[in-house]
Amino acid sequence: MRDTTQREKWAQQVFLLACLGVWGLCVPAAAYGQSDTPDATDTPAPPPERAPVTMGAEPGYPPYSFVDDTGNATGFSVELFRAVAEAMNLDLRIEVAPWNTIKGQLAAGELDALPLVGRTPEREELFDFTVPYLSLYGGIVVREDVSDITRFQDLAGHRVAVMNGDNAEEFRGCGQKLGLF
Repeated sequence: MRDTTQREKWAQQVFLLACLGVWGLCVPAAAYGQSDTPDATDTPAPPPERAPVTMGAEPGYPPYSFVDDTGNATGFSVELFRAVAEAMNLDLRIEVAPWNTIKGQLAAGELDALPLVGRTPEREELFDFTVPYLSLYGGIVVREDVSDITRFQDLAGHRVAVMNGDNAEEFRGCGQKLGLF
């Protein structure tokens, strides 16, 4: 490595000062956006008004979605949706109705979102889904005096109750088509 001469050091300093001087002249105009003549492009357009996001919530699906003692929708999925809406600075409206009603409203475009929807092939044709934040698994619940139902196939020949519009109803329909019960 060669030694830098005094003359080269002086030339580097002059070059550095010249660059800083040019930068000093350019920054104020760029940084402050000032100009002598007003121009329509100087003032950014205000952001467009956003319509509120309308979400549906079930009144009785605790702990995920329910109505509290004060009549407000709450629950894990509702509060998670509220937090996301707040972080995105969205105005959120919540309409409370039974599952089958809000599912139909979403399909008809009357609601913007639901906070908790089981993903099925039938629903994928109607709705866009986010990345899952929760995994739930279905189960079979029987009376205490029933001992001959221990697995899914054992439901054949039995009367099965499911919630109207629930993915269990869709699953039951698929099972019937396949002759499982």
